[in-house]
Parts: sequence; C-alpha cells; structure tokens
Amino acid sequence: YIYRGIVAHCLRALDVLAQQPEISPDRLMVGGMSQGGGLALVTAALSPHVRRCLADMPWLSALDLALSLLDRAKYQKTKAARYPDARGLIADYAEAHPDRAAQVYQTYRYFDPLSHAQDITCPTQVSAGGRDPSCKPPTIYAVYNELRCEKEMLYLPQTGHEIVPAMHEAHLRWVQGV
Repeated sequence: YIYRGIVAHCLRALDVLAQQPEISPDRLMVGGMSQGGGLALVTAALSPHVRRCLADMPWLSALDLALSLLDRAKYQKTKAARYPDARGLIADYAEAHPDRAAQVYQTYRYFDPLSHAQDITCPTQVSAGGRDPSCKPPTIYAVYNELRCEKEMLYLPQTGHEIVPAMHEAHLRWVQGV
C-alpha cells in the first residue's frame, strides 16, 4: 500500500523536473536497482516524461511467478530464517488473513511491473543476475517479454543481487547508442 505514495512521488518529481528551464525534457530517464528498478518500470509506464528506463534486477516483478519459485515451507520451519524474497511475507499475510487475501494480491499487482509492461513506450534496458536469490531471472524475463518498446536485456549469469561494473558499462553504451 505504501507504493501508492512512492509512485505518486516519482511521477510528481518528473513533472517538476520537466518544467525546469535548465532541464531538457526530451532527455529525462528513470532508473534503479531492485525495488528502484521495479519503480523505474512502473514510473516509465505511467509518466509521459520518461524517455529512457534502466531497470536493474527489478524486484516487484511477476508476483505469482515469484511466489511459485519460492520454497516458503523451507523458510517457515524456523523463525530465524528470512525469505530471500520478501514477497513470501505477502503470501504469509494473505494466508493468515484469508478474508483480505484477494485485496492484498489485487493491491500488489497494481504496482507489479508486469501489470504495466505493455504501457512502457520508451527504450528500456533491464538486467537480471543468474544467481539472484530475490529477483529471480524468470520473474524479470516475464516482464521483459511483455515490453513492446525498444528493449535490451543484460543477463549476468554469475551475478547475485548486486551492482557490478558490467551494469554501469552496459548502461553507458546503451544510453549513448539510443
């Protein structure tokens, strides 16, 4: 639910930036890693100001698929264990409150980049780490495959959930080439 405010702030920031005389509105881009990557995708879909999007290992992607890939039972056995993907907490909450489960998932999906992928029109670069325990590549590819814009995937098979120099290099080449 907090994402409503976060996304609203992202959209408002772009509105303000686009109106500044020292800013070239045709060069505005959004980007982020993990939660920021997911927010960059949603913002790119909702804002007419975004000209390019960089989404590294976007976290909010493909809830149903993410939950199917998470062995929740393994982490529920002990209170000391933490989910590598906090979306497991969403499923736990929905199970504990079955009367609210449908609303919980409906609200989440509003902020899932998969729900917005077809509305992204700007060139978009997405990355995925092959060893990422929280933003698993299939969830990222689910979003990537729905993009109808000019797009590029940066797959890093040996990378976990981390920023690596190859990402920065790819961003620079891609932005300069677009």
